[in-house]
Amino acid sequence: TAVAGFSLAPILESSLGGRKKALLAGAFGSVVEVGAGFGENFQYYTEKVSGVTALEANPLMHPTLQREAGLAGVTLDTLLFASAATNVQAIPEGSIDTVVFTLSLCSIPTPRVSLRQAYLWLKPGGHMLLLEPVGFPPSWLRPIQELVVRVWRPLSGGCGFRSDILSAIQTLKGVKVVSLEQFVAFPIHAPFVAAKLYKLN
Repeated sequence: TAVAGFSLAPILESSLGGRKKALLAGAFGSVVEVGAGFGENFQYYTEKVSGVTALEANPLMHPTLQREAGLAGVTLDTLLFASAATNVQAIPEGSIDTVVFTLSLCSIPTPRVSLRQAYLWLKPGGHMLLLEPVGFPPSWLRPIQELVVRVWRPLSGGCGFRSDILSAIQTLKGVKVVSLEQFVAFPIHAPFVAAKLYKLN
């Protein structure tokens, strides 16, 4: 996630790494990671994960993903182009134990559709783990916040602060919200949500 050679990844990991580690400790079995980026999450997967299918639309990131998987000892089952419908359909419904979204729904035009697709991939009892930026609440700081968004978006692969992400998580049918925490992340002082969902039978 870079512009002109600059990447936000180290800054984001310093701010969000602890929360991602705690969240992704809940991943198990077969994992689909949507928008796998440079593979920053691989270091947080535990021995409970048997393999990862990484969906990443940018093929230039695939060599880095493969390298990070090797360094983290993660079995990378498949690398798929997330934007190709044929590849998305290649994941059978009801076949996945965990679906992971971290800083990926924020760049997808229709998060509700993506969450529904993730729901279909999951086995009954499977988990959906999410860590995403959400919309700024009304505030006198709104002009400053909008400036943050304008700077953030091109440096983060089009990721924006979207209020519809939170509502999409809260209204997804067929799941139980096990945990949902809203917090502010530094140094960008922006609102995020970390959530764990459980697919009902």
